[in-house]
Parts: sequence; C-alpha cells; structure tokens
Amino acid sequence: MTDLIHVEPAPDARIALARWAVAQTPKVATVGPNTFAIPADLFSSVPEAALIGAHVDGHRYMSPDEEASVSAEEGTAETELTGVARPEGLLAATPGEPLPEVPPESYGPDSTPLPAADAGDDDQDQKDEKPAESADAEQHVCEECGRPFTSERGLATHARRAHSG
Repeated sequence: MTDLIHVEPAPDARIALARWAVAQTPKVATVGPNTFAIPADLFSSVPEAALIGAHVDGHRYMSPDEEASVSAEEGTAETELTGVARPEGLLAATPGEPLPEVPPESYGPDSTPLPAADAGDDDQDQKDEKPAESADAEQHVCEECGRPFTSERGLATHARRAHSG
C-alpha cells in the first residue's frame, strides 16, 4: 500500500490542484469534498501555487519562501513553541521541600483548586482503616473460616474459590 498525503487546498487553489490531479497517471483520487489523497512519491511534483494556503495532513502548508520571510521578520529561524514545556518554565523541586503555592488567579475559569492537605495527614492511615460497617447491614459469615461478607453472593463466591474440595 502506498503512503498517501491528504491535501485540502485553499478555496482559490482547488481548481489548480484538481487540474494537476487529473493530469496524473493514474489520476489522484479525492477522499472528501475538498481533500485530495496524493501518493507520497508524487507530492514533490505538486505545483507550489496549488499548495499555498492548503492544509497538508491537518497542518497548514508553508512554502519555503514563506518560511524564509517569517524567519527574517522574527530575526530567528526558530518559531515560538506554544504548549511545550521548556526547562526554564519547569519548577526545580528539592526533595523534602514543598512546592510553592499557586495563586488562585492562575487557575482557569472552569477549574477548581484541590483543597490543601494537612501536614499531619498520612495516606497509610487511610489505607489501614476498614470501612465502617453499618449496624443494620446483614452479615453473611463463612461457616468454615468465619470470614464475614456483606452479601450472600460474596459468600458463595468465596466458598467456591477458597473451600472447593
């Protein structure tokens, strides 16, 4: 199977890309109302004018001339990355020291900050506690080992697995 590159041309370049596509042997197929599936080996022969303003595999196509002009305007060949963690933006945590508090205004409008944990709380204490059993809950006790269960089904499953002969 050949690798296909999906190209959605700009509205003013659709006709140019369609003319190029039907001139190929075999013809380049469409995979949507405005999207062409161009084999990877043919992509380099697509006219530049048909690709300007297009979306190629979901990303906006930038011609080499456009990239050079953008780089010259910014004075650097590197574009700004948004949504990417950089070393200077990461907090350097020291073991044993708490992280700095985050001000409430830094949270988004939909988010709710988690409540602060008390220093005396210990997760292990919570794991060791057994859930409180209500007095009115019916207990089913295994006759062979004395283990209590909250449902008859649980007792039956235990009996099949632990005490089957």
